[in-house]
Amino acid sequence: MPKPYLRDLRADAETLQREVGNWVIVGVETSAPWPTTAQVVPYLGHDFILRPGTPDRAPTVCLNARAHGFTADQARDAIHRFGSSMAWAGDWRFETTMWMSGSHPFGVGRMQGGVAQDFFDVEELSAITDDDAATALAFFREGISAHSPFYGFLNLYKVIGFIHPEGNRRAAWFDAALPALTDPLAVDRLAELAADGTNASMYLRDEGRNAIAHAERGPFVNPDRGIDHLRITRDLPIMQALARQAIQERFGIHHRLSRAGHEPSPIAGFLDLFGDEVVQQTLGGVDITGLTVETPDDIDIVVRRGPTTIALEGLAVSGLEQVRGGIALWLRNATETVQATFVVDLVNGTLDLGPEDIECLTNAASRSSIGQALHVHEFVWTYLLNGVVEVWDSDTGKLLGKTAVFFPVNAMASPQWHEETVARLSALLQDAVED
Repeated sequence: MPKPYLRDLRADAETLQREVGNWVIVGVETSAPWPTTAQVVPYLGHDFILRPGTPDRAPTVCLNARAHGFTADQARDAIHRFGSSMAWAGDWRFETTMWMSGSHPFGVGRMQGGVAQDFFDVEELSAITDDDAATALAFFREGISAHSPFYGFLNLYKVIGFIHPEGNRRAAWFDAALPALTDPLAVDRLAELAADGTNASMYLRDEGRNAIAHAERGPFVNPDRGIDHLRITRDLPIMQALARQAIQERFGIHHRLSRAGHEPSPIAGFLDLFGDEVVQQTLGGVDITGLTVETPDDIDIVVRRGPTTIALEGLAVSGLEQVRGGIALWLRNATETVQATFVVDLVNGTLDLGPEDIECLTNAASRSSIGQALHVHEFVWTYLLNGVVEVWDSDTGKLLGKTAVFFPVNAMASPQWHEETVARLSALLQDAVED
């Protein structure tokens, strides 16, 4: 069975699109950074395919209902939930414009504008399995996707009303939440309201409860009045920030603006592997010699940079040493020709590995050895180009740890060195003999 963390999401998209099925295809208008090449985005166990837009075609999301055991309606619901998670990931507008179906994916409509990038980072998405959380995110998606500021304001207000349905408690929540907002546009608008002597909490509650939601109550906002249009437009950043805050508090789904402080430790898997006793003694400077540290029999290390994924598979721990504030590990392959050395820094909670810590022994007469050297070089080169390295337990599919994005210090990744190394190894490969 293919390892999910080693999937080639572009190649898989090309393969899956050729499968006959009951495909549900939706054209979208979005501000999300859409991939320029068809790409699979796995989400909640389903393979959504993002297809790029063109000057006369809309960007599309495609899902094979048959392959996932869905009816067409269930597939549409799944796409909507996927879109809500995407909207939440970056405050990205995600508006569905045209629904189609067929035996294969195809282009629809014309995009009205959007942002394109080489590859969509699937780690941007939060897995939303709770129905109430999904409903709140659906209102959020509609709120930030709406072209009308009135409809946008109303849906963002619905997020808060859904989470805080009781009027008195909702009022208390508004009073407590507003002073804590940090979004610059929201803070600026709150300062304007304060300068006018307006009670911002009461004003925003009244706008959502009466002025927009209930046109039969006076006073109400009139979409034809430019002053109302401008005022509600200026209020939107506050409502958006409040909606984000309500969702994060109620469901623990952290937005990108606050996610960094709530993400799991990049060495969480190693912490579980070592156990509390080993971790605490290492942190306390106590010798851990004699303590048992179980390590996986089969380890893969993977480097990622955008769509590029390169793996060194079939490694095992050949050595382990306590260092100051951490534990160093040596990994080797079965032939002892590839070695990786890294430190699990328990004090700083980081996985420390440099490009120079990946080594490969090469037999210049062996084609397989030179091929391996080329593979290892591409691994190192990808890491040098601001890549991230992950360490996986191959048997369990558990992520043990990952590095931060690599940035060379006082140096630049040298294209000339890369090209010369590839050229040299390629020349050796031509002269080498089969193993």
